Amino acid sequence: MSKKEEALTIQTILSKEKYLVPIYQRNYEWEKEQISKLIEDINSISEHENYYLGTLVTFKRRDNKFELIDGQQRHTTLNLIKAFLNKDSEEFNLEFQSRPECDYFMKSLSKNNFEKLYENEKSINLFRGFQIVKDVFQEMNIDKNKFANAFFYQTYLFRTELPKDTDLNHYFEIMNNR
Repeated sequence: MSKKEEALTIQTILSKEKYLVPIYQRNYEWEKEQISKLIEDINSISEHENYYLGTLVTFKRRDNKFELIDGQQRHTTLNLIKAFLNKDSEEFNLEFQSRPECDYFMKSLSKNNFEKLYENEKSINLFRGFQIVKDVFQEMNIDKNKFANAFFYQTYLFRTELPKDTDLNHYFEIMNNR
């Protein structure tokens, strides 16, 4: 059985299906270098071009959630950027299988009510990531409306869906050893 791959806009990735960060994935660890590079790349898109950000490797579960096998750091950062761009409360489609503190952070973020969450050691990196997003936008003096258009409608991810018979533990081990 072959893999299924499709190019989807960030708008589609961040609004339709649910994504799950499985127990075996590491905590969110992106720092300013990775976050600012991502924002800078998207901000440099001209209005007549598309930008392909990379790949999310997923496995569609029985509950119809997409388990994130590869691309979890990127997907999480995209959610943090979305939170910064949208002032209105918004639901996020990212869940954490074994980190209720991170789920709570995302739910609180959607209600713009997350200021005290930095005190939790398991979600502190999510809080720092969100602060970095805010700082980078300010430092680079980015027009949020122009960026939002490029971010949601001109930026694409290739979502690769692994076949149902894939041994996920073996696949993940192979990917991480390369």
